Amino acid sequence: MTRQMIVLSSFVVAVGVVGLAGPRPAFAQADASSDKTTTNTTSPSSTTASSDQSDMLPRPKTPTLFVTGGYGIGMDQSSHFVSNQPDGLQTNLSGRMTARSLGVGTFLTPRLSVRFEMTLPETLAVSASTSGTPVVESLSVAQTTTTGAVLFGYHTASTREVSVAYLGGVLFVSQRQDSLSQVLTDTGMPLAAPMVSNAYAYRSAAIAGADVNIALGHRLALMPEFRAWSLNGTFSTRTSLGFRVIF
Repeated sequence: MTRQMIVLSSFVVAVGVVGLAGPRPAFAQADASSDKTTTNTTSPSSTTASSDQSDMLPRPKTPTLFVTGGYGIGMDQSSHFVSNQPDGLQTNLSGRMTARSLGVGTFLTPRLSVRFEMTLPETLAVSASTSGTPVVESLSVAQTTTTGAVLFGYHTASTREVSVAYLGGVLFVSQRQDSLSQVLTDTGMPLAAPMVSNAYAYRSAAIAGADVNIALGHRLALMPEFRAWSLNGTFSTRTSLGFRVIF
């Protein structure tokens, strides 16, 4: 009897131990799922960090601005003659003048640029007269030209010490022509009142040119320039020595 009671007691204790040990995986799984839920929750600090990272994204680079200036010689070759009166003395408007230019532009890409360039007023003065007769007729013409151009440029290399820029665009021309004609004797005595006339013209044309950029530093370059255009029977060129400053 005593042995049976001992065996029965041992069986009851074993069942109790198994019953106590059985639920533990359920509690452990619940704890693990709780830990997983906590891990997936986004904290305010991480949101702030991501927001700070988005604020640190690279911003577009500001376009590079440059200024140019030049001083040189201009030449006009005209294929026609001008006069200030019908059947009067005529003269050809061809010759040289001083060329001065200023410009401002920006680089759209490392190889492409756009600029506005203007020339200061340039005056070409020519004169003509008859000879061999007692009556002398003289004509003097002064033509003042001011231009402004929008030029697009292609630069062969912007990082080398010497590079070339090929230019093309539209030229806007303003011209004023002042003429004076006189009829004199061979001794210089006027036979009639001088005739004075003024004429104004505004035109546009295509323009082409090139710059040779010789770097003198990171921002300064020496720049020989050449410009050419054809307008109303006159072929014009401008050759000058200039500079370019990059800001």
